[in-house]
Amino acid sequence: MKGVEASGKWFRGYCSFDGKKIGLGSYSTELEAHEVYLKWRKSRLIELAEKYKEHEKLSAALLEHANKI
Repeated sequence: MKGVEASGKWFRGYCSFDGKKIGLGSYSTELEAHEVYLKWRKSRLIELAEKYKEHEKLSAALLEHANKI
């Protein structure tokens, strides 16, 4: 699953931001780690939509994508 890597008996959630890999914690299931990744991704898309709100089409597209997650 995207945003997840296995580490022994644990699953780590991670994301990439500004070319750097950021850990989101270790979880006992792959699904749990993936859900944390999706939550981070959605919040990041909303943050970017707010940052670029003067660009209406871009902001709307980012929010639309966030709402599909």
